[in-house]
Amino acid sequence: MSCCAQNDPTPLLPESHEPLWLFYDEQCGMCTRSVAWARRHDSRGLLLPFASLSQVAADKLGLPEPRPLGALHAWSAQRGTFRGIDAVTAMLARLPGWSWAARVLRFPPVLPLARWGYGCVAANRHRFGAPVECGLPAVRPVAARNPEQDTMRENR
Repeated sequence: MSCCAQNDPTPLLPESHEPLWLFYDEQCGMCTRSVAWARRHDSRGLLLPFASLSQVAADKLGLPEPRPLGALHAWSAQRGTFRGIDAVTAMLARLPGWSWAARVLRFPPVLPLARWGYGCVAANRHRFGAPVECGLPAVRPVAARNPEQDTMRENR
């Protein structure tokens, strides 16, 4: 199965107990924070996070070599590869107390909007605190002003 294939839109079983391999861009602050949040809520130890640039990621996703990914990817032995919002719902289905969110996002009238929303956020993740290294255009931070320097300029 291609790493970009979308799995069928049928809802996942509530609180799946199958391990899920997560592949994310470790250079992206938003991606890293999202995976860290999921790991904090993963009391059953079902999430196995790996950086997208690892050989493990390339092997599981069927890529010829490790490369940055433009979206969260996930892989399970039973269901194969998930990408984007489908990877998010697979992840949420494994977190105790969050399977309801996976079901809402997979609900047929909601799923197209969720896919669109995920795509918009992923394309603009640099605006949400991701560093330049994530491969997206940089947003220049506003330099913090030093009150001492302002006072020195005024006294000139």
